[in-house]
Amino acid sequence: EIVSEKDEQTYGRIMNDAGIKADEFVMVGNSIRSDILPVVALGARAVHVPYSLTWAHERADLNGAPRDRISTLDNLGDLPALLEGMT
Repeated sequence: EIVSEKDEQTYGRIMNDAGIKADEFVMVGNSIRSDILPVVALGARAVHVPYSLTWAHERADLNGAPRDRISTLDNLGDLPALLEGMT
């Protein structure tokens, strides 16, 4: 689903509408602020795929974030194997 707001409320609504529990949800994205932090705050998992250019607004630290629910990949080609290992 493509959304205009990437925040806890929006991701929570998506999970609720789809009947998905937070521990079954995985968000994949390149923005720590918009893609990663909101979903891990809800108890879901996230996969960060860094991009060489990041808007200043999207920069954030993972300080205090639960690292056991965040993975980092160099490229999306590695995503299927990572997801397979999560099941």
